[in-house]
Amino acid sequence: MVSQAALSLILMLDYSGSMEQPLDKTPKIQIVQKQVHALLSSVPPQASSEAIVFGTKPEKECKDVRMMNGKNATLQKQILDMKPGAFGKTPLTHGFRALVSRLQKYPGTRAVVITDGADTCGENPCEFLKQVDSKIKTEKPYEIFMVGLDLKEDKSQMQCFKDLELKNFKITFADIDSKEDLLNQLKASQSLNKDIETEIKDSMRTGNTGIKIFKMKGQNKAGGSRSSNNKDLKPPAPPAHLEITGAPEDARFSISGEKHSQTWEGPFTISVPPGEYKIRFEDANNGTEITFKLAQGTLTKIPWAQLMKNAVGAVDMNEMALTLKWTPENSTKEIHGDIKPIETLARLDNKTVAPPNIPFGKWNIEVISPPWLAKRMKPRSVVIANGTRNKINITELFGDELKWVDAPQTAGPQVMVIQNKDLQEERHFLPAGQFRHIPMLKDSEANWLSPEPPTKN
Repeated sequence: MVSQAALSLILMLDYSGSMEQPLDKTPKIQIVQKQVHALLSSVPPQASSEAIVFGTKPEKECKDVRMMNGKNATLQKQILDMKPGAFGKTPLTHGFRALVSRLQKYPGTRAVVITDGADTCGENPCEFLKQVDSKIKTEKPYEIFMVGLDLKEDKSQMQCFKDLELKNFKITFADIDSKEDLLNQLKASQSLNKDIETEIKDSMRTGNTGIKIFKMKGQNKAGGSRSSNNKDLKPPAPPAHLEITGAPEDARFSISGEKHSQTWEGPFTISVPPGEYKIRFEDANNGTEITFKLAQGTLTKIPWAQLMKNAVGAVDMNEMALTLKWTPENSTKEIHGDIKPIETLARLDNKTVAPPNIPFGKWNIEVISPPWLAKRMKPRSVVIANGTRNKINITELFGDELKWVDAPQTAGPQVMVIQNKDLQEERHFLPAGQFRHIPMLKDSEANWLSPEPPTKN
């Protein structure tokens, strides 16, 4: 029996006709091709992988399953060049037959399956896996990461993969409906997070960059065991692992050092010999380079923004009478590291000021002032583009809950009396000239009172 994986990866990919349908305005097959291309780039170029594909030749119907193998660079090109067959079937069970055969030949190799539908050839892949499981015995279960992409009406048929209880297979099934979720699942298929032992605090190396270093389980010493016939032969040192967090699948990176050089794409983890490296985001306009020492047996996570010259966008808001709290979504935190919520203050004097700069990415914004609106409106999601002027129409953004009323233009201060839909009143003192237009909830009404001057004794 082969004692360790001789392949980097075994893929099983659906190229049936339905993969031409759009998801997030892009054909599903194009999303899969780009992300799988990036995944393959994360393993050493000299390594080999295999791909089982079905649906490319509809004339073969349920026998339309083919195998591709070779160096990863060759396989990347084949996957990009291949096209789905019009009205091609989904022989999913037949594909699993081929996959199980390859896993038996290369135990320890991780497998990734991506399909957008159930078997259309009258077979049940879950029943097939149960039958195979009862006939084989492995030292360690075969690990299969399976993604159901935009399954639509086939969701119920694919539920069986979640319910499978097998001894010789460990199947992780995810039912997803977006390209972001697919990228996250492909990251999970190679993720080392489960092997993290503890975070290494090293402010001298990381400073305030958001870079994090983790010690990996069982990798603090040279790996492997010495052969009884080669007592003086030292085993190779455990590799260093590197991940650029928050990067999309088409972001291209390079790493170069005395012992190793490599280019790769996306947020996928690469493994390299320990040492000092130059790490670069390969973008002619905004890419930059850092030098960093990668230690053996560790996982270093570098936020994508650390490899950029510029990572913010100017935000031009048409109405600044609101104080907003900006909370980064998880994807934005991955891009920038430990980024904190930001407040943009209301501008009440009507003077022109420079638009604030906000780190690019997805944010949730909520109104926290004026006080009669704070915490009373649901947050809104906005996307800030990098290196450009982002125009946000606050009136439109909160238009379903917000209205604007004209404030009385008087020489003195005013008291605004707000009555909500439940006829409850609240009063707010407004200094003279501070507001011209007052933001209010649509289901509220305002009346105005002038404070009585103090009486003279």
